Amino acid sequence: MDAYFAAQRRREFTLAQRALEEALEFEAKAAELAEVSDEPTRSVLLRSAASIALLAGEEQRGVGLIALALRGHPPEEIKQELCELLVQPAGPAEELPAAEAGPSSARLVQEITIRRGSTGRARVPLRLASKVPEMWEAAFVAFAREGFQNRPEFLPISAQAGSYTVRLGIKVGDADIDAALEVMKRLNALALPDSASAHVAEVGLAGVGAFRKLAAILAEHQARIEVRTFHQGEIVEDAFLRIDTPSSERMRQLNQIAQIAAEYVDSTDVPQANDLDKVMRIVDLLHAGAQPTPARLGVGPRQVRYYTHAAEVLGYVEDGALTSVGDRIALLPENERMFNAVVHFEATRVARAWMLWCDAESLLGVDADSATAFLRARALNLSESTLTRRATTLTGWHRRLAPFHYRKVQPESGAATS
Repeated sequence: MDAYFAAQRRREFTLAQRALEEALEFEAKAAELAEVSDEPTRSVLLRSAASIALLAGEEQRGVGLIALALRGHPPEEIKQELCELLVQPAGPAEELPAAEAGPSSARLVQEITIRRGSTGRARVPLRLASKVPEMWEAAFVAFAREGFQNRPEFLPISAQAGSYTVRLGIKVGDADIDAALEVMKRLNALALPDSASAHVAEVGLAGVGAFRKLAAILAEHQARIEVRTFHQGEIVEDAFLRIDTPSSERMRQLNQIAQIAAEYVDSTDVPQANDLDKVMRIVDLLHAGAQPTPARLGVGPRQVRYYTHAAEVLGYVEDGALTSVGDRIALLPENERMFNAVVHFEATRVARAWMLWCDAESLLGVDADSATAFLRARALNLSESTLTRRATTLTGWHRRLAPFHYRKVQPESGAATS
């Protein structure tokens, strides 16, 4: 099967089909040599051969191999997998009919197939089936911060049994099709087994963390995924992507890339809300069951969004609701909030990158007036005017929080960081 997947990555589909047929014959012959009493070896070999037959489009042969395995005495776990194969669509995923291309608002369709690794769990668990599409969307969108007129929006279409396949529609404008395919090229660069820190410049930095999370859950469950992209019902050959079960060495490489990426920040990592008290006001309002409004904050509508985003950066708000940290902050008096806010700010991506740039162990080692130079050196996708405004926020936050730093002064009795 390695030859099949290698040919798929090279877009040599004729060679891939030939490799698939050769793998099928090899597995089928190995299964024929196994005795009926030789379980679970016999049923495992027949399951593998049946799976390859279905992938090759030989549905009748695949069903016959499944029936042969079920006539023996397979373990209950493998019997369940064999039954699942019976409802798995036969043939390569490239055969997605144009009629199933998704809602009219979706310009691209992606089919994500999750498969178990050779040493993985018997079935694709629910957590993996639900988290992989979510993490894939996060990685795709993280890389889609450049070149798009509108942010891509993912729409669920359908899911199928078997290894587990989910179809997602990507709602993008006609002008953004090329940008979406460019995102797939960047993700492919990270998915290559030999990719390491040298690929950082090629793939960009924004999505490295999201991709690493996806790789981590695949490693945890010993699983792999294949992603096929369709446009107007036709597969886009250049957009095929396969992510194998990451080895410990592969995760080490991704961690190395992530360490390099940690030195940089994207526009969404940097707050633009100068008054920390108003950020805390957002927390108080949500804790009281009220929504932040211009009248309640004493700012304009745009500033409400900026202050809400600042609360998200600090980890107090997510999807318009308080996090557990935000709930804790809401219960603290003002001074204790600032002691806690020091820790929460130092944990943000922007503060960590700022400290790295200043070669500082904590916020106290950072020069508050270096914010502009730091953002010019390490911020992505910020215009000069926006950069200046956000540098003002960083400088203001630094000066407000420094007197409360845990290395400088301890809170009075009863205070504790969350």
